[in-house]
Amino acid sequence: MPKENLIFKLDNLEYQYNYLKGTLDSFQPRLSSTSKAYNAKGKKSSKKMTKLLGELRLENVESELNDLRLEIFQKKVYHLDMKLRQYLEKQLSQYKFSKKSKRDFNPVIENLNQEYGLENFAALVSKSKAVKLSLSRMRLLQPLPQWFTEHEFCRIHNDKKHKYNPSRVWNEVILKSDGRNQLLSLFMNSDKYKDLIARFNSSMNMFLGIRKDKKKIANENSIENARKQALTESGRREKIDPGEEADQSSESDQEDEDEFDEDLLKEYDNMLVGSEDDEGHVELDPSGDYNAKTDDELSDNEAELEDEEENINNSGHPPKKKLKYELPELMGGYYSGEDSVIEEELENDKVAKEQISLKGQRKNRRGQRARRKIWEQKFGTKANHIVKERKLFAEKREKKQREYEERVAKRSAKAAAIAAVVPPNAVEQQHRSSSNLKKAKPSTGDHPSWIAKREAEAKLKNAKFEGKKVKFD
Repeated sequence: MPKENLIFKLDNLEYQYNYLKGTLDSFQPRLSSTSKAYNAKGKKSSKKMTKLLGELRLENVESELNDLRLEIFQKKVYHLDMKLRQYLEKQLSQYKFSKKSKRDFNPVIENLNQEYGLENFAALVSKSKAVKLSLSRMRLLQPLPQWFTEHEFCRIHNDKKHKYNPSRVWNEVILKSDGRNQLLSLFMNSDKYKDLIARFNSSMNMFLGIRKDKKKIANENSIENARKQALTESGRREKIDPGEEADQSSESDQEDEDEFDEDLLKEYDNMLVGSEDDEGHVELDPSGDYNAKTDDELSDNEAELEDEEENINNSGHPPKKKLKYELPELMGGYYSGEDSVIEEELENDKVAKEQISLKGQRKNRRGQRARRKIWEQKFGTKANHIVKERKLFAEKREKKQREYEERVAKRSAKAAAIAAVVPPNAVEQQHRSSSNLKKAKPSTGDHPSWIAKREAEAKLKNAKFEGKKVKFD
């Protein structure tokens, strides 16, 4: 049975809701097919859509929309909770101390197993993490929607004494004993965990209709680069082992529990690269030689680099490596066109979308024969398809044997019934009389038709001529 496309259904209901509210101008559907379907150019399809939109009622559409949003949200958080729980249970049960790590967490795991049990502890951490992540996504929609305020996760977050409340789990379970925070941070630094969280955030963005602007993405990248640069300048060039990574990530988790600090963001304001919107519109001189100006700018940059090198040499620090830039010449002159037009064309181009997307191509599934061959090599005679074939063959054989035995029993019963009614001598006499009747006597004479034919030929031979002779002069 094919899987239902809930995002497509949600897009249609939101379009209908905004149509009834009269806010279609501010609504941006997730799928391009939604607006195309409701704005069809054909007569039949447009007539059908107008009839469909005319029969809608705002109360029904709103209730269906809230129910669908609740269903999609429940599926997403359930999937995240289940995957996180399985991952943590596997990591806790399969943990082994390595010589590279500075600390052995086996005593911490034994303590958790005695106090909570590994399954219960993984359930506490996974559900509290799911509550925290889902609420951080939902806070982007201010005010919170009504269907979310009635959800279990919202009640868990508001109730500070709840079993799965994130702050209670953090303070009363994780920080209760030394080493638990570092252990969880070690597990949460893996690529599998980060990929799971990233996929949940992207799916929630798609569900909530949150689109990140290019300006925000550039700001986030510049903040990360500034942090890395600050670390390198402070002299932290040592390799970080898993124990230290656990300490760093534990501090970051503790910061996530508090409100977002605006002062931290102000520290990086001067480091951010200005976007196209912040810069003013510059009028260009049509008589200017832009190739010459580019050379001047390069010479200015070289002079600045030389000044920086002199300052570094005077300070006693080792000089940094020069960065080599290979800038292309302006072969075709200056182009003052806007990049937005090109980006819109690329977004509409299917080939460009496939090339731009980071997702790998989907691998084709193996055929049935190839899969069976692999199973035979792996499991031998215990493969499922071989066991099923043998079972079917045995059932067919038993069925044929049973039918044959029934036929034999039926014949023997019929023969016994006949023998009881008719004596054996009468049957033999009947067979003899029938065999005598079947024996035909051989015929000695010719067939009457041959005799009649011969008589007719003899009459023709003996017949007299009765015609007249004609003479020609």
